Amino acid sequence: MSKGGSRRLAKTGGSLRGPKSGGSSREPKMTKSKSSPSELAKTAGIGGSSRGIAKLTLGQKVGILLLIIVISGFVGWLWEFIIVEIKGGFSHLYINGGNFLPWMNIYAYGAIVIILVAWRLRRWPWAVFIVSALAAGLVELFGGWLAYVLYDGARYWDYSNVWWGFGNIGGFVCPVSVMAFGFLALVLIYGLLPFCIRLALKMNRKAFLILAVSLFTVVMIDDITNLTLKNMGLPTAMDFYESLGMKYYENP
Repeated sequence: MSKGGSRRLAKTGGSLRGPKSGGSSREPKMTKSKSSPSELAKTAGIGGSSRGIAKLTLGQKVGILLLIIVISGFVGWLWEFIIVEIKGGFSHLYINGGNFLPWMNIYAYGAIVIILVAWRLRRWPWAVFIVSALAAGLVELFGGWLAYVLYDGARYWDYSNVWWGFGNIGGFVCPVSVMAFGFLALVLIYGLLPFCIRLALKMNRKAFLILAVSLFTVVMIDDITNLTLKNMGLPTAMDFYESLGMKYYENP
């Protein structure tokens, strides 16, 4: 090596082995970036490759399921409340559902069935609509028939005496109600479920699970209590609301 070359190495503090670890010529290390909860929440869409869905823990999945049960039961109650008030001309405050709380179990059970049969079809809205409508129609048919058998001919809904109830089966289900459930399924799959997923990813995991379990426990206690009171022949939530002057809407 020439003397000039040696002097240049001495001035720069270099060596034949390369630059020192603290030098400015060091190449940056490649590190794997971690997505924040908010970034993961943005990806919690309907695509099958969603990173947000893949990052959900078992506890978060359970919390989402419980939250879906609570919210869908309330949405169903609100849906029927509006329909009944419209049919009644807003002339009276009618009782809706059979619990103390504004929650209806048939919609909660229907939502779970829809998620089970339609979630994997979420890339095709038309498939979600058709499959969900048929599945929810079966839930409505079975639920209405079961109540009729268990409670001595009780009917909590009857499509046989309304003008839009054409093609009904025993008054328990009809084409119009089936199509309505199909549209509600689209709201569930493309609206409510992604919202719950984003909420689970943004919130603290423990806090989210506590929230979901607490709300679920409250509505289940209400539902089971009223079912028990009814089977024992004791006053239920319906009797309580009737004592306040409220009444059920009866189709003309």
